[in-house]
Amino acid sequence: MANIAFLSEGGVDHATIRNFLRNGHRVTVYNRTLEKAQALQAEIPIVACTPREAVAGADAVFSMHDSELINTLRIAHGRAPSK
Repeated sequence: MANIAFLSEGGVDHATIRNFLRNGHRVTVYNRTLEKAQALQAEIPIVACTPREAVAGADAVFSMHDSELINTLRIAHGRAPSK
């Protein structure tokens, strides 16, 4: 099954995450507000402290972030910022 990362600045899409978990996928969640992500740990076993940690080894990434964070991630992984 796939390793899936969810990156969020606010709310996390619980229904989508539950669906992936029910189907045997490994899900890692990062939320800009760590307390919001930690509140989900009963349902989502892996909560990352940083976006980089969340996407490490991910087969797919779902992101609900602004372009500044996306560019930070792109640069951290040796890619050019998006325009």
